[in-house]
Amino acid sequence: MSGDHLGEEEVGLCLTEDSIATILYTSGSTGVPKGVRVPHRAVLNRLAWQWRTFPYQPAEVRRGRERICVAFLILAFRNTLLSLITTIALLHCHN
Repeated sequence: MSGDHLGEEEVGLCLTEDSIATILYTSGSTGVPKGVRVPHRAVLNRLAWQWRTFPYQPAEVRRGRERICVAFLILAFRNTLLSLITTIALLHCHN
């Protein structure tokens, strides 16, 4: 994946733990549907909890991207795996 097509503003973008990672929308079953903003801090906290609570066993062979994908399927996030990896990578950008 290359960043050659990005402009100067996008290259300099640095996200924090409080930046919005995704927006989950309610069904609106009790009224008007609403969007709930989920910060990166919450996403990383959820992933850390899952990996501590349900670690892979030595006999299991998994790649890191599968762990991320499974975690977000459980959370019902609609982001694609690629956008998730990009978001997490941007969290660790250089100042």
